[in-house]
Amino acid sequence: MSNKTPGYFGLKGCKYAFPDAAGAWGQPVSLPYAQSLSLSTKINTATLDADDRRVIEIPSDKGYDGTLGLSNLDQDYEIALGYSVVLDNGTVAQLDAVALEKHCLYFETMGAREGGAAFKIKTWLMNITTSKSGKNYTTKGDNVEFGKHEIPITIYGTPLRDQNGDEFVDEDGMTRVVYMVSSVPGDAGYATFGDAAPDVQLTAI
Repeated sequence: MSNKTPGYFGLKGCKYAFPDAAGAWGQPVSLPYAQSLSLSTKINTATLDADDRRVIEIPSDKGYDGTLGLSNLDQDYEIALGYSVVLDNGTVAQLDAVALEKHCLYFETMGAREGGAAFKIKTWLMNITTSKSGKNYTTKGDNVEFGKHEIPITIYGTPLRDQNGDEFVDEDGMTRVVYMVSSVPGDAGYATFGDAAPDVQLTAI
């Protein structure tokens, strides 16, 4: 994947995938009406100072927190998360949250090259949870103001695996975690990248 992309914009094509009975990521399902996605890193550092200088700085990377903004909630997504249920009279009831169901989230943005040509960037967020949505309502005045749903996101990531399918361990005995995977035109498998959550297994070290 080339990193020569000076700008990016847009958000569309969101999907989600829950694990199936075998533990693999299942068939992605469309999540419509996405308006915004913001992500913030969760990195803390431990430091050691000695001899009047900084000797050691060790990062502790816990993934990302963020917010997914939707113009309206998707009922199927809320039901899959366990936050809603359809009653016997056909109405939908919102439930208390008793668990946070881990899944993957896919989205598409547009990259812009220096010459001005745009191209599609496809991204999966790996092993996330989404909490119950906040909501806002505004009375109708001279202009209509549409409501928006803000869904908190936590990205836990998934362990990187080696060529044998085992958890990857580097020469220092350290494992690694994959939080997101992106694909751009020219990458192997780009055309079908959104069809399933990716396998985070190395082909070469």
